[in-house]
Amino acid sequence: GDASVAPVGRGYAHPGTLKNLATYLDAAGRRVDAHRAWGDLLTRYGDVISGSTRAEARDRIAALEAALARVAVATNVDGASLRVDGHAVGTSPLGAPLWIEPGEHRFEAALAGHRDAHALLSLTAAHAASVRLTLEPIAAPSPSPEGDTLRPRPSIPSAEQVARAESNRTTALPSQPASSSPPTGRGFW
Repeated sequence: GDASVAPVGRGYAHPGTLKNLATYLDAAGRRVDAHRAWGDLLTRYGDVISGSTRAEARDRIAALEAALARVAVATNVDGASLRVDGHAVGTSPLGAPLWIEPGEHRFEAALAGHRDAHALLSLTAAHAASVRLTLEPIAAPSPSPEGDTLRPRPSIPSAEQVARAESNRTTALPSQPASSSPPTGRGFW
């Protein structure tokens, strides 16, 4: 599957582990995940890592940002589930823009009681874009003044209707003679 926006685990107790992960993701071409890992390294451990590791992280982040697109995603209602190319990326409002591989991407927002919203964006490297997804409320059906008209109401036939139905009944066909052979499947039904 496309891992261009898939999250990377964030539970690393040692900065060396996170640096190794960032280096691996970078070498594997998983630029979005590498950007996130290098950023996490600076955010979490920037005050304890060496100056050379800080410089390396800043250099890699700058190089990755030159190769990725940045997209600010907004919705007209808070609490909507957001997806990019089918991958969950968070809930609106997002705290920061998303870093995404260049190319065409589908952005989606969903919230109960609203019609889903979607947009397609074609993104290029080193550019910033924004997308606003507008979720329209789904109108609840208004109750009819006469009550529930959607459910059929049972009716009780009158004596006259019962008598008429009895007189219109057709007589049963005479039964077929019993056969000792099994049915062949060439009957009426």
